[in-house]
Amino acid sequence: MKTLLFLLLMSTGISMAHALPAHVIVQQSGVEVTVKDVDQFAQTIPEKDRAAFFDSPKRIEQVLQNLLTQKLVVQDVRRQEADPILLSQIDKDPAGTYRRQLERVRDSDVPDMTVLAEEMYAANRSDYVVAGRIDVQYLKASVEAEKERGKPKPESLAAAKATMNRLRAQIQSDVRQFDAIYGTPEQHGVEAGTLEDAAGSEHYPDATRAAARSLKAPSDVSAVVEEVGGIYILKAVVREPDRQLTFDEVKDSILEAKRTEYVKQRIDEYLGSLRTTPMEFNPEAIASLRTRYANGAQALGQ
Repeated sequence: MKTLLFLLLMSTGISMAHALPAHVIVQQSGVEVTVKDVDQFAQTIPEKDRAAFFDSPKRIEQVLQNLLTQKLVVQDVRRQEADPILLSQIDKDPAGTYRRQLERVRDSDVPDMTVLAEEMYAANRSDYVVAGRIDVQYLKASVEAEKERGKPKPESLAAAKATMNRLRAQIQSDVRQFDAIYGTPEQHGVEAGTLEDAAGSEHYPDATRAAARSLKAPSDVSAVVEEVGGIYILKAVVREPDRQLTFDEVKDSILEAKRTEYVKQRIDEYLGSLRTTPMEFNPEAIASLRTRYANGAQALGQ
């Protein structure tokens, strides 16, 4: 277990260094995450869930990273504050100090991004299109599923593909061939039906919606579409035109996306500036967290 945990931590950029005191789990840039810190965090988790929560190297890693980041931010705030009263408030509410500092970093002097939004819209106009309604007719060869695993039976899948590939080759670009098969599906070993708003409705699988969007005009016929439970061929019956959204219609959403991107970068740069030394960790202490809470609250503080 220790070897696997060591490899996990090394893969995430955490570096080993000289031995740390037994109670220190991780340290970086003058701050330490201790066993007591993790115990305090563990108390926020229902006792019955603690053992399962910590029996995961990935979750342990995330907890340690979060606790370390909070301490680095609080340390930065303390260094900038000289008022003894305010310093005492920082000590009483480190989580609140952390939250308020990140809010200050996030909200300070966000520039006007209208020009960037206009450039993004101009360069990606096709991303701001509302698809017109598309109703389709379909031909379907059903695929049987295995009872235990629910996966398609290989022989049924192969047969369905062969049937639909044969029919698609027969149709080619002649929609009359599709209509003839659609009118007598049982003679061809397939099912026939209709799908309304096939490109827009979230009731349909992604592959079906994508195939419907590929149909640009009434009577267009799709390629063979493979879905769970069946293989399809679609024909457009109703194909309303797509509508290009104006910049004014999408301006707010673009601005919000650009602002979110900018703020994330700003916070990442701020947090990166606090990490002035490599991270050091205590592999034995980290490994012990996997089982520390196996007996519930009895382990806390020990």
